[in-house]
Amino acid sequence: MQFEEKKGDLIKLNGYKANTVLSKIVYVYEGKDSEHPSGGKKRLINAKYFSGIYEGNKGNESLWKEVAEYIKYNYDVDKIKRIFINGDGAPWIKSGTKYIEKSTFVIDKFHLNKYINQICASLDEGKKGMLKSSILNNINKKDYELLEAAIDTIEGEIPGDITKQFESGKKFLLRNFKYIKNGIYYKNYLCGCSAEGHVSHILSGRLSSRPMGWSKKGVDKVSKLRVFKANGGDFLQLVRYQKKDNILFSARVASNQIKKMIYLSQGVRGL
Repeated sequence: MQFEEKKGDLIKLNGYKANTVLSKIVYVYEGKDSEHPSGGKKRLINAKYFSGIYEGNKGNESLWKEVAEYIKYNYDVDKIKRIFINGDGAPWIKSGTKYIEKSTFVIDKFHLNKYINQICASLDEGKKGMLKSSILNNINKKDYELLEAAIDTIEGEIPGDITKQFESGKKFLLRNFKYIKNGIYYKNYLCGCSAEGHVSHILSGRLSSRPMGWSKKGVDKVSKLRVFKANGGDFLQLVRYQKKDNILFSARVASNQIKKMIYLSQGVRGL
């Protein structure tokens, strides 16, 4: 960010400006195409995206209520058996289960494997393969004590200069064991999590891949416009919703109009 409220007001932490802000993204989908017509990556079925800054507990509540409202208007909720919320364990993602009916949080495999690899990163190849298998086996057994014992076995092999990396991985696995187990219980119903790719293509590709300066308002508006595009929105139609002085509606007003258009055009589908 270039500023919080006005130029020059960014605070410094350890000599560095605290000049970043998080734009969140949530996407709802029904599964993946069994076959992609071009033979490439599978596509998500009926994917709809939501994004913006949504700061603090009130912001999280607002975001997840938007998602819940979309589900209510587009699906027969009584026929939904379960909704899975995948993510990296961030509190704002976990909080979605408070607002989305019949939802269960699951740690996505990308971050699960990331932290397992982080724990074993400094080991030689022979031990690395053996101990990674031990961790995965105990996760599949859904046994917390055996998992903790397997990680403790590795700890004695870790060089002192990378203990922070090891501790970070250990903390992630043990703190999120409940949600890792959910992935085992429901493995036949899960179809993976592609959040990292969506963050890259929808948000980072415009907001942060190249050095840029932003205000919070700018990040929030551009995030909403990016998901409007990803949702198949018509920018010409959007531009027609202008004030009399020819200034484009705020992204929040546009977002509400977009939601109404989506609800009206799609009707209700049952899962």
